[in-house]
Amino acid sequence: MRVIELRVSRATLASSMGEMRGWLDRNRFSEVGFQTATQGSEILIRIEFATEDMARAFQQEFGERLPLPSRRAG
Repeated sequence: MRVIELRVSRATLASSMGEMRGWLDRNRFSEVGFQTATQGSEILIRIEFATEDMARAFQQEFGERLPLPSRRAG
């Protein structure tokens, strides 16, 4: 089983989730497990896939494309 983790801002969570669900449906992929966790202003999305191929395709599609939370210089 392969796990992909993505971080999105709270502001983009709904649209990001809709994009992911649509892509999974169009590609006839079903995730094995799905979890979210709040970390400050970010949401961590953790998705488990049954196969490496499914996880790799998802990572290629969403790994760097989803809007990421803005970072403040500290």
